[in-house]
Amino acid sequence: MDDRHSTHSTLRERIVEHIFVGDALKTSRECEATDSCRLSLA
Repeated sequence: MDDRHSTHSTLRERIVEHIFVGDALKTSRECEATDSCRLSLA
């Protein structure tokens, strides 16, 4: 059971990282398109 938990935890972590990178790239493209580059940390 520990092995499955570890595998699922790793997969969840990769999904979150993938979403974060996707959002960062989207924001970067929007920033370049509108020329309004501001970094906001929520």
